[in-house]
Amino acid sequence: MSKAGSTPLSDAVGEQLTRLSEAARKSHLSVATLRNMIASGQLTGYRVGPKLIFVDEVELAGIVRKIGGAA
Repeated sequence: MSKAGSTPLSDAVGEQLTRLSEAARKSHLSVATLRNMIASGQLTGYRVGPKLIFVDEVELAGIVRKIGGAA
């Protein structure tokens, strides 16, 4: 049985995965930027089938961080 808020895919991989398009919306980055980050090794991508790409929400949150001020 899946944990609340998780998907069978994220249970199988052991990460909190989200679709690339949803990750782009949440992080205010474009899908193209996220794809470039995956290609350069800055972000890990998980491919499911020929088209679907997922990313780890925790890893993405570690990349997108506050700057300036007291940061």
